[in-house]
Amino acid sequence: MVESKKKYLTKELVAAFVGAPLLVGILIAIEKGLWPDVTFWVGAVLTTIFSIIIVNYALNPGQLLEDIEKDLKLGEAGDYYLLGIPILHYWAAVLLFRGIRLHFGAEMYVGLPESPSLITDMSFVANRLLGVVLVDALEIFGFHLSTVEHAKLFWMSLTVFLYNVVVSIGFVSILVTSFNRIVRSVR
Repeated sequence: MVESKKKYLTKELVAAFVGAPLLVGILIAIEKGLWPDVTFWVGAVLTTIFSIIIVNYALNPGQLLEDIEKDLKLGEAGDYYLLGIPILHYWAAVLLFRGIRLHFGAEMYVGLPESPSLITDMSFVANRLLGVVLVDALEIFGFHLSTVEHAKLFWMSLTVFLYNVVVSIGFVSILVTSFNRIVRSVR
């Protein structure tokens, strides 16, 4: 049984690390061709959905454990909670902040390179995410994944603040709770 969970987990890891970037790539192709604002709206909707899921599980850890138990009883690895939700939330946030840049303009950011790319957006979100998860250790020690910062405009600051709140309240809680439960089941 443990071996089948490990195989399933490996399959899901590949799906998460290949599937999510592939979907983002497709959205960016659509953004460049058909509808330029698609990234902003898809990113906003997906970030909202995954933020609600994350905060709900953080406020109801019993529900999270119950859902993981259901997956484990079905022979699944429970990785949706440990990997799927956090990875999808990250990519949704990448789309959101990329969409903000494209929809509202480069003035929403400070230190933006002359030709920003998807890597710029990924590193901006990763910097925000790791800053929260590692309790500002990156900033304290002067290490930054990105030199890009948000402009201190109300709506942009509010968006970054809400993202940080969701990550600090929910993201860490889901990772710790699901990791502890899933690791115990694999042993």
